[in-house]
Amino acid sequence: MRHLSVVAAAALISCGTPSPVNRIDGQSSSNPAITGRSELISQYQLQSALRYARIRLATLAPWSPIFRIIVITSTRVEAYYWADYDRERVDLFYQNHARTGYLVLERVGDEWRVLPGREPKVLNDEGYIVTG
Repeated sequence: MRHLSVVAAAALISCGTPSPVNRIDGQSSSNPAITGRSELISQYQLQSALRYARIRLATLAPWSPIFRIIVITSTRVEAYYWADYDRERVDLFYQNHARTGYLVLERVGDEWRVLPGREPKVLNDEGYIVTG
């Protein structure tokens, strides 16, 4: 009987709520695809932008992982994210949407900031071309 209660307690603990994908420490279980003009930005700056994007998503959309970073210029990137259950049906992304969208990040000095806005975009995943 005592063994059964230990097993039941372990099962109950393992059913707890999982941690969000976009943790504030900037670490994720997977790295997003990098497309666009990646030669314009250093790996350090790219990781810095990704860290700022994940900090923002920790409050905006904590369960939506970043799946693609598009480098526009050396000081501007877009980070696309979506909820896992929306993967099959999403083709229109809204900037700063609470669950499925994209962030525009701009570097000023050594820091990145998320720009405000609600512009819709279509992500063409076949040629990695974004149209707006």
